[in-house]
Parts: sequence; C-alpha cells; structure tokens
Amino acid sequence: NEISDGQITSQVLQPVVSSNMNSFSFIDTYEDEVAWSLVRREIRLGNLQEIDDAFDALSKCSAVSLHDSETS
Repeated sequence: NEISDGQITSQVLQPVVSSNMNSFSFIDTYEDEVAWSLVRREIRLGNLQEIDDAFDALSKCSAVSLHDSETS
C-alpha cells in the first residue's frame, strides 16, 4: 500500500480439508490494473527485494496465476 495510492489487500488461504494440508495460497487483490502494474514495476526494479527474499525463505511457489474478478 505504500507503493501506490490504490488499496492492496493480501490474504493467506490455508486448507481446512484438503489432500495436501501443508499447502497454502497467497492472494493479493489490487484496486485496479494501475495499482498492480506499479507493484510489478517495483518488483522488476528490485525495490522490493528484501520483502521478496523474506517470502522466498518461507515458501516456494510451484505455480502462479493471475485472475480478474468483479463484485456483483
């Protein structure tokens, strides 16, 4: 949230019932594509390396996906 004026919401989803109870999902929700692109730019420039290194020390992602949704 300090990078852009747009609101960014982060969530960690942990399984309650799953064939893999050791897994989790990490979800960032951005206000719009502008807020998302500002964060992606900071990552690409290496400005978030400290946060990225800390996250990598805790987890390894085997897959990444990008979704778009709207509330109705």
